[in-house]
Amino acid sequence: RHPTCHRTQSESILSDPDYQAALQYFDSEAAAVIEEQAREINEIQSKILEISRKESPYDIFICYKETDDDTDERTEDSTIAQELYYSLIKQGYKVFFARKTLEQKLGSEFEPVIYAALNSAKVMIVLGTRPEYFNAVWVRNEWSRFIKMARDSKDEKIIIPAYKGFSAYELPNELSIFQ
Repeated sequence: RHPTCHRTQSESILSDPDYQAALQYFDSEAAAVIEEQAREINEIQSKILEISRKESPYDIFICYKETDDDTDERTEDSTIAQELYYSLIKQGYKVFFARKTLEQKLGSEFEPVIYAALNSAKVMIVLGTRPEYFNAVWVRNEWSRFIKMARDSKDEKIIIPAYKGFSAYELPNELSIFQ
């Protein structure tokens, strides 16, 4: 097994109350295995945080679904996001747009850049042309992390859901309060 981390947080897993509470339910042999795996995850998390600190801050994070799961083709959302990206960078903003920002990175290098962008961006634009795209695994991962960071941050962070072709009532509940 090789642990990976696709949802980095600033707090160590070793100090997480849920992790601490779970340990009491294992016998000593199982607890030793779990503790070793937690140390591995903690090391991965520390490396991600170290790399992310070196990233220059972003102003805006564009969150969208890149590829349709059924057709394996680029989504309309991706095209709209790209137009938005070029418009915003022309105005002088530093924008995270996965298609461009991550294009020269290996998959293992994605998380530090995504984490740094989520952490530093003051604005997230979550866009979609289908309700299910807002709930796609990576899309939900990004906007839900941003919402949590906004709640925990001293700085103001703004999330803007942008949708086309359906009703605002079809947005996930967590996003509908921002529309």
